[in-house]
Amino acid sequence: MKQNNIDDSEENQKESTTLVGIVAEGGIVIATDKQISGHVKQSGTKLFKIHPNCIIATAGRLTDCQRTANKLTKNIKKHEMKRGRHMSVQNVLDVSKNIAEEPLWTSSLLAAYDNNNKIMTQFGILGSDIPTNNFDTAGSGHALAKGTIEAQYEEGLSIDEAKEIAINALKTANKHGVYT
Repeated sequence: MKQNNIDDSEENQKESTTLVGIVAEGGIVIATDKQISGHVKQSGTKLFKIHPNCIIATAGRLTDCQRTANKLTKNIKKHEMKRGRHMSVQNVLDVSKNIAEEPLWTSSLLAAYDNNNKIMTQFGILGSDIPTNNFDTAGSGHALAKGTIEAQYEEGLSIDEAKEIAINALKTANKHGVYT
């Protein structure tokens, strides 16, 4: 049965998400597929702006993904109100590590950029924090996406080149992945 972009037939109830992050010369490209799964499959966002220079992409239970983004945003705003200024991206990362230690069923890529300081890290299920260098992937299609990026990545990519690689990685994961 289809209604309003939601397909709840059993063959479409697969759990999946692919997240891709690529560091480029002018910033960081974060890309995701749009599928949200669970008891219904529908299209939606998995990207959350938690700070003027910081975005988080999430995979996992939708409620935990939203809860993670909301908690990060609230904690960042609380810290900024106490100090009367915006937090640096390093401070945002520190606050994010504290939230990531809570037992939420999510896998997230956090990207932040200020004053030529580019930071990308992955928060795994149940709180693991994995700093990344040039690119990373997460979610059920991560292995296929990572293979695509490894084959195409070069140091010094422009934002447009990184976007193209990210799109190729998501297409590969979507086409060949069992759950993406």
